[in-house]
Amino acid sequence: MLSILVPIYNFDCTTLVNSLNGQASKIDVPVEILCIDDNSNLSTQQKNSTLASLEYVDYQVLEENIGRSKIRNLLAEKANHKYLLYLDCDSEIINDDYISKYLDHINENEVIYGGRSYRNEKPKEKKHYLRWHYGRRREFKL
Repeated sequence: MLSILVPIYNFDCTTLVNSLNGQASKIDVPVEILCIDDNSNLSTQQKNSTLASLEYVDYQVLEENIGRSKIRNLLAEKANHKYLLYLDCDSEIINDDYISKYLDHINENEVIYGGRSYRNEKPKEKKHYLRWHYGRRREFKL
């Protein structure tokens, strides 16, 4: 029924995928979590390699970087279910029933945008500040 698609590039997404995997184990519909690493650095690949052992996860690493659009298309091609949920690898799941709430709405709509939230505190690393600032001003909706 649901394919959760996570494109990965140079980010440790074990917390995100572990959370999704835990939620998938508590619902009675078919769910797969497809994670494709777009040739991240070796350190990131090593951290995320533990994802391959999770029950609902299919994890693979590409031998060369194909870019943001192509990796999303590749994930869609590999999906086995009708409904696709894309999550950026730096996402955080803030509700224990995120997947079940999403499933409650998929029959009503063709496209669902679930929104985005940002922490109140500025990021510790300066390189993340612009994204945080822009997101809080333009993307964050109550």
